Amino acid sequence: MNSQIPHIFKSRILISPLNWGFGHVSRTIPIIQSFLEKGNEVFIACNAEQKNIYEMYFLSTKVKFLSLEGYPFRFRGKGNFGLDLFFSIFPLFKHILKEHLLTEKWVKDYSIDFVISDHRYGVYSKNTASIFLTHQYNLPTAPFSILANWAHHRLIHPFHKIWIADSESTNLAGILSSCPSEKAIYIGALSRFNRRLENIEKTKNTLIISGPAAYWEDLILLFGLELSTGKIDSIIGPKNAQSLFNHFEANYYTNEDWLLCDNILIETKKLFGFCGYSTIMDIAYLKCESKLVPCKGQYEQLYLYQLHYSHQNQ
Repeated sequence: MNSQIPHIFKSRILISPLNWGFGHVSRTIPIIQSFLEKGNEVFIACNAEQKNIYEMYFLSTKVKFLSLEGYPFRFRGKGNFGLDLFFSIFPLFKHILKEHLLTEKWVKDYSIDFVISDHRYGVYSKNTASIFLTHQYNLPTAPFSILANWAHHRLIHPFHKIWIADSESTNLAGILSSCPSEKAIYIGALSRFNRRLENIEKTKNTLIISGPAAYWEDLILLFGLELSTGKIDSIIGPKNAQSLFNHFEANYYTNEDWLLCDNILIETKKLFGFCGYSTIMDIAYLKCESKLVPCKGQYEQLYLYQLHYSHQNQ
């Protein structure tokens, strides 16, 4: 499986990932690697947590960081992401306007040639080529699909190109990535494991703890049997989730050290966790077995589960 990141040479590129989990950071790593190899100068607009991860993969001499706060998402842990997003709509739009003004300033101050937004609606410029990176041109946000997709497409409209993190042949995102727009370019699945060596011995069964903290305990309910019987022998997750899993025998690795966690994942023969799209893309490169479940109330993950994993329970 190969990504097909469009060639850009010897340019100044601004890239910014959404702060919905760390999947957006993860999938921009191979893009940034490709840009740096082609002699580009890369500026990353992100928050402090995202910066800490990027610094594990890129020397500060190779990239420049610009401070940009994350979107003000608030999840109540009741399984209704649609309502949670609705109650955040005014702070979200305020933030989009703020980041757009910042982007225009950065484009001028740093002579940016290309702006690449990983699903941040305000990170574009009217004065330079602006690209919207996504895997879901179509949002699975029932029962608000028509209104949500109308707003989604309107917010994407100012961008000059749409890079789809999928391919028409593998179609990992199903109908989510189907985009009839002439602006669309399918660049393939994106994973930081795209250059890992083959023939690695796979000995671990690993659980990844991801998503909002309110839903971490759900993973114990969903994979309690595998955890209790020792079938899951490795856990990767946030430091503040470790106490929830102390009574299991599995080795716990905090995701503060992504490079260490990468080595665990490379040695994983079966992966457990929520079925976020970045995890699905990683699995396509890791070539491991997987048992993923949807995070409660996340319509995208419910759709991806039906697409890839519903047969496991039949």
